[in-house]
Amino acid sequence: LFYRIDINPIVPVVDEKTWNLTVKGLVDKPLKITYDEIRRMPSVEQYATLECVSNKIGGDLISTALWKGIKLKDLLANAKVKSGAKYIAFRCTDGYDVGIPLENGLMDGTILAYDMNLAPLTAKHGFPVRAIVPGLYGMMNPKWITEIELVDTVYEGYWQRNGWTNNADVHT
Repeated sequence: LFYRIDINPIVPVVDEKTWNLTVKGLVDKPLKITYDEIRRMPSVEQYATLECVSNKIGGDLISTALWKGIKLKDLLANAKVKSGAKYIAFRCTDGYDVGIPLENGLMDGTILAYDMNLAPLTAKHGFPVRAIVPGLYGMMNPKWITEIELVDTVYEGYWQRNGWTNNADVHT
C-alpha cells in the first residue's frame, strides 16, 4: 500500500548482478561498489515516512515503512569527501536525478536502503538501492540509484529543472 510516484510509465527493472553504484566528484577516493558489497556493509534499520510534495491534507501520498540499508555518511566517509563539496547529486537508472545539501546526506537518518518492511526492495520502490532522506519530500529520495556525485554548487535535478522547489523540507 506504500504510495509510488516517479517519472516512469513502466517501472525500471535492474539486474543486481550487473548493477553497481559509483561515487565520484569532489572525493579523494572514488568508489564503485556492487549490490552484494553494499549488503555486506554495516547496516541500520529505521522507520521513516515519505510524503509526496503534491499530497493534499488528508491525502494518500504519504506512507511509513521500516527501511534497512547503509548510512550514506559511512559511504561518503569511505570516499573521503573534499572540503569544497556542498551538494550530493544522485543519478538513477531511469534518467531521474536530484540533489540534496551535503548536510542532509551526512545526517544519521539518511540511508541507502535495500530492504523495505523486512524484505528486499521491489522494483517499484527502487530496487536495488534508493535513498531515504528524513525531513525532505519524496522527490528528494531517489530510487534505482546508480551514481552519487559530490559537487560544489547547488544541484537542481529533474523536478527543479521543471519548476519545482529545490527547498523540499516537509512541514507537517
